[in-house]
Amino acid sequence: SAPMNGDGATRNLTEDNRAWDTQPVLSPDGKSLAYLAMKRPGFEADRLHVMVRDLASGKTRELAPGWDRSPSSLTFAADGQSLLANATDVGNKTLWRIDLSGGDPIKLTGPGYVSSVDVGPGRTVFASDSLASPSEIYALKDGESQPRQLTRLSQPQLADVEMGEYEQFSFAGARDETVYGWVVKPAGYQRGKRYPVAFLIHGGPQGSFGNHFHYRWNPQTYAGQGFAAVFIDFHG
Repeated sequence: SAPMNGDGATRNLTEDNRAWDTQPVLSPDGKSLAYLAMKRPGFEADRLHVMVRDLASGKTRELAPGWDRSPSSLTFAADGQSLLANATDVGNKTLWRIDLSGGDPIKLTGPGYVSSVDVGPGRTVFASDSLASPSEIYALKDGESQPRQLTRLSQPQLADVEMGEYEQFSFAGARDETVYGWVVKPAGYQRGKRYPVAFLIHGGPQGSFGNHFHYRWNPQTYAGQGFAAVFIDFHG
């Protein structure tokens, strides 16, 4: 923390943690600070844990310590009683609610890639894309389970574009652990016909291939040229 007028010393609020702390957000009442923290120093691909600090007392606690997802960002709900987090989730990036009072995180969205989240009166607004659609804006009313699409910004550009159908698959990998992969079928796919395969490999080492309309590496560019695009969400 640092004085906003520049008068005074800065203070390290998380000096006890030698690993990475990131994504701080203030609660609506200004009394609490939520942030994401890794636990292993020097290991940049560690899971991010959800932390909440009482700014008056300095007392810090972890929310959902047994949750096996790694959030990308945090946003306080309008009432300040819960946090909204988007997290990589078996090849998707889904939206979750984490109550400050405890309990397991609750998944709010289905397949797709939630990339940005904000809150408004009575609803949550977020951007989401998939292997078949660029990012669009959606709204989810409090208490409802089905988001409503607000924008169709790419509709004119995609009016004459045929996307390849896609599906996820899995197999047993090293140590007999489950590894997931995806295939995007060629545009105009005909059952029973043989097609060449484009096997896509991502960099990393901790990158992830999933249900995401990537603007740099996009499997649909191969599907549009008659390839079946196959890509594995490598683990380990």
